[in-house]
Amino acid sequence: MLDKKLANTLGRAIALALPGLTLIGGVFYTGEQQVDSLNTYMLPSFTTDF
Repeated sequence: MLDKKLANTLGRAIALALPGLTLIGGVFYTGEQQVDSLNTYMLPSFTTDF
């Protein structure tokens, strides 16, 4: 069985000084993953944001 680790967070801020303006951002983390069932090859962990 392949073991996967994934975490994410999403932030939202409402700018009170400018009505109607909302800022949204997030970060996603994916841990190291095995490519095959023998765990011979590994994909490195990575982080993405938006």
